[in-house]
Amino acid sequence: MITPLAAPACRVVDACLVCGSRDLAPLLDLGEHALANNLVTPDAADTAEPRYPLGIQLCQSCLLVQLTHIVDPALMFSSYLYVPSTSTTWLAHCEELADDVCARAELGPDSLLVEIGSNDGTLLRAFQRRGVRVLGVEPATNIAAEANAAGVPTLNRFFDEATAEAIRQEHGPARVIVATNVLAHVPAPVRVLCGVRLLLQPGGVFVNESPSLCDLVEHTEFDTIYHEHVSYFSLHALRLLCALAGLRIVDAVPQAIHGGSLRLVAVRADQPWTPAPQIGALLAREQAAGVVSSAGLRAFAERTARLRERLQAAVRELQAAGQRLAAYGATAKGNTLLAYCGLSRDDIAYIVDRNPLKQGRLTPGTRIPIVSPDHLAADPPDVLLLLAWNLADEIRNQLAWFHERGGHFLVPVPEPRLC
Repeated sequence: MITPLAAPACRVVDACLVCGSRDLAPLLDLGEHALANNLVTPDAADTAEPRYPLGIQLCQSCLLVQLTHIVDPALMFSSYLYVPSTSTTWLAHCEELADDVCARAELGPDSLLVEIGSNDGTLLRAFQRRGVRVLGVEPATNIAAEANAAGVPTLNRFFDEATAEAIRQEHGPARVIVATNVLAHVPAPVRVLCGVRLLLQPGGVFVNESPSLCDLVEHTEFDTIYHEHVSYFSLHALRLLCALAGLRIVDAVPQAIHGGSLRLVAVRADQPWTPAPQIGALLAREQAAGVVSSAGLRAFAERTARLRERLQAAVRELQAAGQRLAAYGATAKGNTLLAYCGLSRDDIAYIVDRNPLKQGRLTPGTRIPIVSPDHLAADPPDVLLLLAWNLADEIRNQLAWFHERGGHFLVPVPEPRLC
C-alpha cells in the first residue's frame, strides 16, 4: 500500500505571470499529477509523492498561455536528473546552434557567451570547441557540479537581475546570452529578461529557444504540458514579454527539435536592427492555428481528449491480441501522457532510458521501472510505446534490431499509430 503525503504549497495563478491581468480563460484540465521529473527511488516505492493540479489558461490581455497552478521551483530544479547529452539528435542540434550563433554575433576568443539553464554544459562545450569564452548558470546543484568537473565554468544559481549584475561585475558584459528550453520554466519571465537586458553589451544578442505553442496545438502535443513548463509561448506573447524587459525580437526561426521549437534572436530595444521579414509570416501562422484565441485553444483541448480515448483503445486492442507492451524514454512528457491516459504498470512492463541517472528508478505516480537498453535486449516486449516520440527517428535507428525481430513501435502523438 502506498502511503499518501501532504502536498507542499502550490499557488493558484489568478493573475497573468507577465502582465498581471486577471482576465484568464481556462483551456485544458489534465487532472492532478506528480512532478514529472521527480523519479522515485526503489526505497520510496510505497510512499506516494504529492500531486498538483495541472492545467493551462490563456491571458486574454497579453495572449500568454500559462499553467493554472505553480509549484515551488526549488522542488523541481534544485536536484535534477534530465541531461540532454544522451540524445544524438540534441548533440547535432547543439552543433548547428553554435555555428548559427557564432556567425550571427561574430564571436571570437574575447567574446563572453552566457547560457541560462546550462544543464551539464553540453551546448557550452560546442561553443568552447569554437574558441568562445563561456559561462553557464545552472540551478541544479548536482548538474552544475558535473559541468564544472567537465571543464565548463558554471554558476550554481537561478538567473535573475541579481545574478546578471554579479556576472557583469566579475566577467564583464556578455556578447551573447543563450537560453534553450529555459524561459518556459520560469514563474517570473520578465525578471529573467530584465537580467538579460542588464547583462548584454551594446550590440549583443539574446538567442532563445522555447517549445512552440503553434506546434503544440497543431500536433496535439498535450504531453509537453507539465509543472516545469510554466508558460507556453506564442510569438505574439514573446514580443510583448521582450518589450516589457527592454528587448526587441529581430528574428524568429522555427526548429524541428523537441516536437517543434522557435528560435528567437532579440537585442536591446535601444539598438538599431532591421527585423527579419519572416516574423510577420509566423504571426499570421499563429492566428490561423488558433493559438491566440480561447476558442482555438479549446478546440485543441477537445482534440486532446479524443487522442486519449484513441490511445487507450489502441493499448486495449494490443493487450486483447496478447501483445506485451513496454515503453522507451523516461521523459517528463511521458509521465504526463501516462497519467492523463491512465496507463500504469499493468499496461507497461518497463521503460527503457539511456540516461544512467534515471535507470533503477520508478516513474512518479505510476511506479513503472526504468531500465537500461540492455534490459530491452534481454526481455523484449512485442510493442514499444515511444514516450520520447520527438526522437522517434533516432530511436528507430538505434533499435533497428528490435523491429527486425518482429517488434513494433507505438507512436502516440499526434495520432496513435503502429510502425
